[in-house]
Amino acid sequence: MALQQLPCMELEEMNRPVKRAPFTRPQRPLSKAPQQLPIAPIDLAYGQDGHAHFSAGEATSVLKSKFQPSRFYVTGFYSGRNPYHPYLACLDASGKLDNTFNSSGIVDFSELSGEEYGAAEAVAEDMTGNLLVAVQAYALPTTYLWKLTPNGEPDTSFGYGKGYVDTRALFGEQLMLEDLVCFADMVLATGWRSEGGQIKSAIVALTREGGKFGPFGKDGMLSLSTLIPDNSAYILDGIAIISPAAKQPRIIISTYVKRDSIAYSVTSALTLEGRLDEAFGTGGFHWSDASVINNGFTVEDRSERITLYGMHTLDEWDGQPTLYRLDYAGKPALEFNQGQVVHFHTDGKWHHIVEVNGHLVGYGTHPTSYMAVRYDLNGQLDQTFLPPHGYGHFGGALPPEHFESFTQSMAIDAGNQRMLVSGYDITPERLWYSCLVAIPLKPM
Repeated sequence: MALQQLPCMELEEMNRPVKRAPFTRPQRPLSKAPQQLPIAPIDLAYGQDGHAHFSAGEATSVLKSKFQPSRFYVTGFYSGRNPYHPYLACLDASGKLDNTFNSSGIVDFSELSGEEYGAAEAVAEDMTGNLLVAVQAYALPTTYLWKLTPNGEPDTSFGYGKGYVDTRALFGEQLMLEDLVCFADMVLATGWRSEGGQIKSAIVALTREGGKFGPFGKDGMLSLSTLIPDNSAYILDGIAIISPAAKQPRIIISTYVKRDSIAYSVTSALTLEGRLDEAFGTGGFHWSDASVINNGFTVEDRSERITLYGMHTLDEWDGQPTLYRLDYAGKPALEFNQGQVVHFHTDGKWHHIVEVNGHLVGYGTHPTSYMAVRYDLNGQLDQTFLPPHGYGHFGGALPPEHFESFTQSMAIDAGNQRMLVSGYDITPERLWYSCLVAIPLKPM
């Protein structure tokens, strides 16, 4: 679809709703300084010259469907009179809107109810292909958690006939959701709440109908301050479910913790009732090396590995990308760099890395651009990817569009051997478009 056919916004008129998370780590803007860098090619067979444009605004996350493999769900928002229009778009493998989803390929949540919204920030697929979407409220400390059918219609069995729940009304306190995951009849979410006059991270569990899942934590909620006491800060950096062979499923979380002014990333395993599994790691925890901060993690049941990615902080702004792996028992995976953290050799951080076909594939930021990378499972750069480097740069100040991504979200299209990174394009005319950009995983 040509850019001029899409609704658009001038950059100066675009006011991005900011996540109301209480803990914000510094984000250095991309530098405009030119550097000699290996370049990652764009897969021109995808979308329009490798870029899928489907709405004004910004794409905030992307999820590949497990039930309809040719579908990719994208959350995002654009500004308007409501004052924001959060959306869930459904794209096919070519980067076009799938019109079998809500007849247009996109759901605008501001058109479904009279609530005032911020951004749609996360989407998860349940065991039957229904979609849970976390949508910020505008200027209120709550989240509207929507449930849609695979056709893009509100599921009226959820939220007492409305198709959504207001988390503040459900739990009786200020509560904002961030990451989502579904398992069996449960919906799990990370978020933050007001606790003793302070803002604290928490995990909540809901039923398939949108009620509190009582057996989890205390009446459906678990506060991180009770799980890891005596620390000055907690930020949840992700949540996932693992299913070890011949063992009970476990909830895996990664938490940013500050102890004695030193930052750590702490990986923990919980039972489905929210109790700490003390058989995981050491007493239920794996502590990272000092000053290693994870941006998130992914899990792979086939190899029973947890992949954690982020950065080693050098000061307030600077750091180097880091990557390490744990087994499902919470111990360092010895086949990966002998169980040690792999440090990349330039400044930046990894945003999202996943195991794909015997490699670890993902992307991150570099001071002047974004960076695609592929590692072997032993922790060495795969030099057959963008040879001879194993990595290459895209977006940022690199032409033709000025692509930016603050989402830490991407999806792998294994059938077409490409990585899809969510974010937004700024055109030379200063127009702002939601975008997925395609990086090929095969030689071009």
